[in-house]
Amino acid sequence: MTRDQRVRLEQELGATIRRLRDAGLAVTGHAVEGGGDPRPTDLYEAAQHAEIAEGRLGEGERLVRRLNRLRAALERYERGTYGACLDCGLAIPPARLNVVPEAALCVPCQERREDRARGAA
Repeated sequence: MTRDQRVRLEQELGATIRRLRDAGLAVTGHAVEGGGDPRPTDLYEAAQHAEIAEGRLGEGERLVRRLNRLRAALERYERGTYGACLDCGLAIPPARLNVVPEAALCVPCQERREDRARGAA
């Protein structure tokens, strides 16, 4: 991994944390906490709060998963294993890492995992 790749991972991590905060969620250490006023004043407002909270949770869950993948990628960088596929051990092509800097698998291994997951569902 080059220094530029590490900087990119750190930038992506920071951007993901900012997006979580913008969604009304706070990042504390490795936890994500929801915010907002839990006391709606009427039924209509309660429904609006519920709809907004549901949207935040969906977006928040997606962002938390990305945050965890980025942190894991930085840990692999520190261990000197960033860019190697976790399944087969071969190098993940730089083009894939440029598009998905937190990628832990090469495309063939990622596709195999997704195929197995679809078959199990």
